[in-house]
Amino acid sequence: MKISNSIQTDFEHYKDYVQNREHLFEREEFLQVSDIYHELYIFSESISKYDGMDDKSRINYFITECKNALIISFDLLNMNYLNSSKQILRSSIESFFRFSLSLMRYIEYKENCSKGYYGATESLKKLNTLYSSHKVFNLTNGTIEYFKETIVNDCINNLYMNYSKLSSNVHITDTKEFSPQKYLLEYAKLNIADSIEACELYNVVLNNYILVLIYFDNLLEVPSLTKKRIQFLEYQLDEKEKDILTELENFLKM
Repeated sequence: MKISNSIQTDFEHYKDYVQNREHLFEREEFLQVSDIYHELYIFSESISKYDGMDDKSRINYFITECKNALIISFDLLNMNYLNSSKQILRSSIESFFRFSLSLMRYIEYKENCSKGYYGATESLKKLNTLYSSHKVFNLTNGTIEYFKETIVNDCINNLYMNYSKLSSNVHITDTKEFSPQKYLLEYAKLNIADSIEACELYNVVLNNYILVLIYFDNLLEVPSLTKKRIQFLEYQLDEKEKDILTELENFLKM
């Protein structure tokens, strides 16, 4: 089918735009993008243990969904598509909550079996209902409630607060452009302050994921992060997160 000259011209502009698209990592203001990628790699590396773990509970499915969302969100962030990045980052938090509850159900079940009890307790049934729920309110509040007496209580609360923040911030860009490439030009205009804030938000979410994963490593008695990885992580944390890491390290020695 023959394309009109105006559409073909617009398409050529689009190809030029994509080929010359600017990325955050190319700018000196966003050196932290490299550190975020490093930490994202550590996250991906540390979840390999869940492959094949109790497929019925969908543990690996949920954490893989979380990882995939994180990677796509990072890529969109690097292209400065902030709203789209935030939407997918928010989705990763939902997947992480489902993963956390499904894993705790597995851990509880294994502990019950070690004591000779193989039935479905009320706690196991409740956890299954929570991580399977299509109602996000039940999922998020159930996750907060379940972990409120644990070392990672603050991490879970931070994730919930950022989930709420992401939900309120996500919106559709208001533009009248009918040309796709002109829309993208408008959509991807760089606002340094907004982009830095988005990078910091992404980093906070990722930090809290990894801290919770360290907690799970202890429960499973299969630590996956090397001392070198832990040292790099510590460099990325704020003071409160460092306190949580120290508490986790002490917990691991018990």
